[in-house]
Amino acid sequence: DGLTYGTVAAHVITDQILGKENPYSTLYDPSRHNPFKAAKDFIKENMNVLGQYIRDIPYKAEIEHLTDLKNGEGKTIEYKGEKFGAYRDHHGHLHVVSIVCTHMKCILAWNHAEKTWDCPCHGSRFNHDGMVIEGPAISDLPKMSNK
Repeated sequence: DGLTYGTVAAHVITDQILGKENPYSTLYDPSRHNPFKAAKDFIKENMNVLGQYIRDIPYKAEIEHLTDLKNGEGKTIEYKGEKFGAYRDHHGHLHVVSIVCTHMKCILAWNHAEKTWDCPCHGSRFNHDGMVIEGPAISDLPKMSNK
């Protein structure tokens, strides 16, 4: 976003200094925001996030034992009261990470098609080993310790 909007801002500001009309000035005008018009969407989006948090309360793990996990599968497991995501790659190696999003603590879900841990609240995505692929999260997922 910074690369895109920084470039747009540079063009808009340059044109303002030169007294030229820029087609994006109205779209990115700081005074364009109207809180009363935006209130409905703001409330709707935040209710969705609240719903995702509430949905996580009756958390139920998908597997009880790591041995239940087949090659190529990603599933959730609870261990000592903590929520983890386990993925067994096609070579049989096990990757176990926390599935509590590092952005705002929503519970991640396994994306079977992409082989990623995805956040239903704000869209962060992590690879099978817990590395951030896409934000808003900026911190990787903690890995399960051997203890």
